[in-house]
Amino acid sequence: MKYIDVKPTSDISSEELISIKLFKKRFDILANHRDELDIKRSGGFSASRDEIGKVTGDTLNKSENSMKGFFMDYRFFHGEKETTYYFKIAKLIGRKFKDERLFLLLKDQKSAWNKAETFHSFCGVKADELIDVLFNTHFFHSGKPDQIAANEIIKSKIDDKFQLKLLSDTIHDRINVLRNLCWIIEPLIKGADTVRLPEDYLNELQESARQKKIEMDIADAAAKLKHLEEKAIKEKALIQEKFNREKSFSDEIISNVKKHHYGYGYNAEEIANSIDELSIEDATGILNNIKEESRLRCEKAEELYRRNIKRVT
Repeated sequence: MKYIDVKPTSDISSEELISIKLFKKRFDILANHRDELDIKRSGGFSASRDEIGKVTGDTLNKSENSMKGFFMDYRFFHGEKETTYYFKIAKLIGRKFKDERLFLLLKDQKSAWNKAETFHSFCGVKADELIDVLFNTHFFHSGKPDQIAANEIIKSKIDDKFQLKLLSDTIHDRINVLRNLCWIIEPLIKGADTVRLPEDYLNELQESARQKKIEMDIADAAAKLKHLEEKAIKEKALIQEKFNREKSFSDEIISNVKKHHYGYGYNAEEIANSIDELSIEDATGILNNIKEESRLRCEKAEELYRRNIKRVT
């Protein structure tokens, strides 16, 4: 795989380097534990609701006792107070190696971490919520009152065996994110003063980011244009309202304006030049009123037509 080396922009302390190396060591233990248990991620999952609305589905062919050690290994990357908490190490790398390409890659992996859940939309319980509650009330602690209450709510929503399957699948997906970060920091762990970025994948991310920016710019320009159009329409309506409030014209003049406009195709300036004592502003105001009346008549005719069609059918 082709990769790009990135050098640090600030010094890495010995304590920080120890945390980074511990991250890799703990990842290896977690990944090996998964392989020993032969935990595999299914391509999808089958789930349904029973007669009381509880979600049931595929189960994991593993006992809770065998999975407890696996979950324990994962806690080192999940708990915010842990030295090797995933986001703590990712932010550390981002601070020490300030590079737009690295930032883009870490942002992509953060998105992958957060997407590693297959049940939120269906079960109504987010991945981190399920993990936090079960770890603190079922697997490792007795839980605080609010956590116990939250666990009861989850138990009412999701079958116990299905919970185990969901936990396993989520952690399985997040192991891939952990592995990617380990690959990035591997040169640093081996004694080099660099981290590495996958060149081809980074090119894909940069192209995707460029396309998204273009789409956002187009959407922003369209929104601004719409705002200007709406503003112009309001201003035009205010001008017309003021015109109608302050001025009035005889039926003869209005009929004459219609004749020049519809008969000769004259615009407001040409009409004003053809009719004595009629300014361009007056001609414009009268024409606007004529067009609005015509629009309203058309809408009324269309509505009558639709009603007649409904009667016939």
